[in-house]
Amino acid sequence: MTVPLWTVAVPLRETVDPATLASEVVHYSIPALEATGQPAVEPSDTIKSLKLRVRGGELLVSKLNPRKSRVLLVPPVSTPTVASTEFVAFRPVAAEPRFLVYCLSAEPTRQLLDSNVRSVTRSHQRVEPEVIARVPIPAIPLDEQRRIADFLDSEVASIGLLMSATGSQVALLRRRHLEWLRQVTTGTEEGTTASTRIPWMPNVNRDWGLHRVSRVFKTGSGTTPTATDASNFGGAHPWVNTGDLRDGPVTATSKSVTDSALERFTTLTTYPPGSLLIAMYGATIGRTGMLRIPSTVNQACCVLYRETAVSAEFAWQWFIAHRPWILNLAAGAGQPNISQETIRGLNIPSPTLDLQRQIVATVRREAIRVASTEDALLRRVDLLTERRQAIITAAVTGQLDVTTARGGRS
Repeated sequence: MTVPLWTVAVPLRETVDPATLASEVVHYSIPALEATGQPAVEPSDTIKSLKLRVRGGELLVSKLNPRKSRVLLVPPVSTPTVASTEFVAFRPVAAEPRFLVYCLSAEPTRQLLDSNVRSVTRSHQRVEPEVIARVPIPAIPLDEQRRIADFLDSEVASIGLLMSATGSQVALLRRRHLEWLRQVTTGTEEGTTASTRIPWMPNVNRDWGLHRVSRVFKTGSGTTPTATDASNFGGAHPWVNTGDLRDGPVTATSKSVTDSALERFTTLTTYPPGSLLIAMYGATIGRTGMLRIPSTVNQACCVLYRETAVSAEFAWQWFIAHRPWILNLAAGAGQPNISQETIRGLNIPSPTLDLQRQIVATVRREAIRVASTEDALLRRVDLLTERRQAIITAAVTGQLDVTTARGGRS
């Protein structure tokens, strides 16, 4: 037997201008919760719309993209607190609040709400508050609700610890690989080193050279043809924008340009396969790609081509290894960029070309190993997520006897 949510938790609709509460408020917003899992403390005058007044003890259920199951219980509050109107708020009155959180997080509820969304885009789908208020809740005694909630608190916490530990392993794996890559592309893994006087790359193998990028590569960029002229796009010539850069080989592009575009825009140079591309600004700043096809590029791409003492493949790995520090050289307040001149002025190590080829081969083998290990760890996170969801669903729907599952402990 079930009852609708609204019969055991009263819907709350009180809204308030945060600026009338205090100079700072605790704000439950979807971006903050996705970023940190916690509400954010924000100056109230920066919040430009009415918010739900939150006093502690409320159940918040997101209307936005319910398949993501954003459900939380607000703890007791001691400072003025508000919540985004993307949430629907309920105050539990005839049910264990934690039990309601788990019911609303269970798979049947997620499927029910997801099947009742409105909106044309997958990323911004919403469910009406009335649909959430009608979610069926198992009609079981309060003491049984508390037993189930206690059991799930313990199980979910244990799974959360495993997920956190696995996430830490992934982060450690990436850090160690980056440090190894820094060492192998500077020759500091073994052998005698010499100072470079570069703070972010202080040493390099004593037997290696050190050249400015402008001395060992030709550099260039491109442009964006007039977007409103349809005759510029859809031709036979690949055109790379920074969204095509994924730190991997570029074998295809999302857009192409026409012969007439090449004729009208003289900066639309076609670069040869083997050219290294680096995103100079925007959301993809610092991303790289290696051309495997002849291609033009847009103005946000820096191109390194016509290699001499340093191969593009070696430079690629060196740039990835030192990218976090190179990005610190970005200039500009509104949209920081690592200009073509910044890249041209970088000093890059140069072992012999034969040794560069050996290093690149070693890096590729190691990258495969690291990727395999990372995939296995991420798969473990997926399995733990599935297990957490399965246990929650089984417990709140009565498929799992929590007393038996806990070995008879009360």
